[in-house]
Amino acid sequence: MRRLGPTLAAFVTAAATVLAQPVPGQPLQPQPATPNPRLTQHLDGWERTMGALVNYGAEFELTKKNSVFPTPRTYSGSVLCMKPNFALLAIQGKADKNDYEAFLSNGKSVYHFDTPKKTVTEFKLNAAGAADNLMLEFLGGMKAAAAQQRFQITVVGDDPTKDPNYVVLRIQPLRARDKQEFVDARMALLAPTNVAKLPAYLPAVVWLQHPNGDEETWTLKNHKTNQTGVGPELFQFKAIPGWQVQQAPAPPPPGAPR
Repeated sequence: MRRLGPTLAAFVTAAATVLAQPVPGQPLQPQPATPNPRLTQHLDGWERTMGALVNYGAEFELTKKNSVFPTPRTYSGSVLCMKPNFALLAIQGKADKNDYEAFLSNGKSVYHFDTPKKTVTEFKLNAAGAADNLMLEFLGGMKAAAAQQRFQITVVGDDPTKDPNYVVLRIQPLRARDKQEFVDARMALLAPTNVAKLPAYLPAVVWLQHPNGDEETWTLKNHKTNQTGVGPELFQFKAIPGWQVQQAPAPPPPGAPR
């Protein structure tokens, strides 16, 4: 199965709109014996903010850095999500307008639109609204306690006297499976003291490093929460004339090599 993590990682981390449970059948790491009260405060605030959202939208600027070729590629785009697992992401290259891709989740499948290939690949979701992929699982969000069990999360910046706008967290995966998606991340959330007076703990900047050394930086702007007129009809799949629709390969059974 083609893994969607490099793109969907920031997509859903930035737009996690609802709170779900840990993935069944996956053992979790034990929680720290003495939780960091600062981290607990911020994760609880993040959970409350995301739990209060019915839908979430934003525009973004994306920069991709290849570990071999130093010239970064820049993109712009938008994201829209709605409970329980509806989502739409569009990415447009700034230098090449044909460098365009999109992801759509209609609650039953995730569709990947690849413009250069003129293909649409469908990834089936299971009954819980997830698939054998970390970032598809994130489409439902994650509770703060489950996040701490699954990832090593540390506070790297939350001093309002130095920067009143952001709380910065470092996120490192603990499971081997999750490490196939990313090895390190920084997520800047809007602080309760942000000068724009936007809801606290909305995502502002997400930086990711992938196993091959590639990096992505997503900068979000023009946040919109609980908009009227956003319904399931906005997330329905429509075939594009001349494009090939294909099914993604079925995931391997548990324990099988990927």
